[in-house]
Amino acid sequence: NHCDTEAPQVASWGEDGRHFVVKDITSFETTFIPKFYNPIKYTSFVKQMNNYGFVNVSRLSTSERDSRREYWRHDFFVKGEIE
Repeated sequence: NHCDTEAPQVASWGEDGRHFVVKDITSFETTFIPKFYNPIKYTSFVKQMNNYGFVNVSRLSTSERDSRREYWRHDFFVKGEIE
């Protein structure tokens, strides 16, 4: 649950707990990614997300969406569920 605890202004869970939001891509790339992964560019992170079956749902319309943010979802990545 690093999304809500480490840097909620950079990334956090969505309201429904079924997706996470990258709110600040630049800060995510420079501070969040290196803290938990090998330092990589955001584009490489996106490729890895796609390889693991995550879907970028940023283009779907909903009241919570903001065009400057990235929204990622995976059926088995749910807030509070540890497996």
